Amino acid sequence: MGGRAGAAIVWTILAVGPALAWRVDLRGGRLHSQDVARAAGVLPGGDAILVGDLDCDATVLRIDRTTGAVVWRSELLTSPYECLAPVPGVDSSPPPIAVDGDDAIVFALGGLVLKLDAATGVERWRRQIDAGPFETFLNAVVVDRAGGVAVAGAILPDPGEPEYDFLVASLDGATGAERWRLVRNGTPGPPDPENADWDDTSDEATALALDGAGNLIVTGVVERHGHPRWYACQLAADTGAVRWQQRIRRQDARLLAVDVVSDEVVVAGFRDGGGVAVQALHAATGARRWRRVLFPKTGGLPRSLLAAPAGDVFLAAWRGDHGVTAAHLAADGGAVRWTQTLRGTGRGLDEVRGMVLDATGNPVVSSRLHVDDQTIVPTVVALSAADGAERWRWTPAGGRPGDASINALAIAGTDVIAVGQVGDPAVDTDVLAARLASSDGAVGWERHIDGGAADGTTQRSPSRRRRAET
Repeated sequence: MGGRAGAAIVWTILAVGPALAWRVDLRGGRLHSQDVARAAGVLPGGDAILVGDLDCDATVLRIDRTTGAVVWRSELLTSPYECLAPVPGVDSSPPPIAVDGDDAIVFALGGLVLKLDAATGVERWRRQIDAGPFETFLNAVVVDRAGGVAVAGAILPDPGEPEYDFLVASLDGATGAERWRLVRNGTPGPPDPENADWDDTSDEATALALDGAGNLIVTGVVERHGHPRWYACQLAADTGAVRWQQRIRRQDARLLAVDVVSDEVVVAGFRDGGGVAVQALHAATGARRWRRVLFPKTGGLPRSLLAAPAGDVFLAAWRGDHGVTAAHLAADGGAVRWTQTLRGTGRGLDEVRGMVLDATGNPVVSSRLHVDDQTIVPTVVALSAADGAERWRWTPAGGRPGDASINALAIAGTDVIAVGQVGDPAVDTDVLAARLASSDGAVGWERHIDGGAADGTTQRSPSRRRRAET
């Protein structure tokens, strides 16, 4: 293939008002490069950590919160092949990432777990869960109170068979050595002469978090006689011992949130028979506190679940023709306080990419909304926690309207970090850094970072064009 193609990494800090604090796009130098940020974390001082691909190579970057400058860049896995730019909005699950104070960053790529020094980006250790990168996939990673690293996902015992087992494992925080693992293998249904894989089960740990006492909370599915059974359980972080287990009936439980203040575990997923179901459990015992069903007639795909410190719950769901909906549920009984639906002006299917709560408890939603029947624009929308009213919205500049995607959000103090990709796949793109006033969105400065320049940057004159406002 001729020509240059690539989508640049873009990360942005948004002020909790309608204005952009700064923005950075990174460009790789390979033909047909694949540049995308897939996940983000935040260090205690506010610097952002990005995990993604630059020139097809798995890369982690630390970004200065104040200036948007790249503090360090660490290429972890290199590829000798050319690759196409990812299609905006069409991406695999983001790699799980956890920040260990201001000391280290831990994340997973497939079944490979890596720990980097936060100050320098130097790799401290890597650990492959089992033998090969295609035999394990990890959905979540957390750092426990003792500094150990816990991961959750699924493992393929036999590469020749399409059977996955539920997996939770703990690694030593200093060396990466495995301390313990919990594996569960389901039981198949009756023999099916038309299905050669009838005796294979799909068992998986889907989410992982820490409760207020430092225990691991995990959700997942284990088949029994060929039928999926969903569970939430509490494990001892040091030994993996099961302290309680609660079956989640009449729904799946792919999403998990833990409120350490109210001692509550919340799970959400598809409801049997249609709609989205949310359940709250007592973190100490696993006893169910309440259950709430949303969108029973129109259905929905839950994409993000958050627990506020006061015990309230926020959910973001994709609802097909009905747009993107955010919901606020009360701590006492799960009553619906409000729902807010975001829709584009076009007739296409809008998407939700994620949601975070800002420092004041207001939800911020990342979405892709149709501006016409064919063009989708990535849009970050801030809502009021009190009534769901829209406070402000922002869309990234650069490239054509449909050539960008915000893949993850994170909170850095009073700011929001948005990461993803931007750029026309047929056009080479540069690093863009911009600072916008929080009062009116005016651009204080804007930089483009060119990998071929002596210092990697070029300076542009400040623009007065407003970037975000409602």
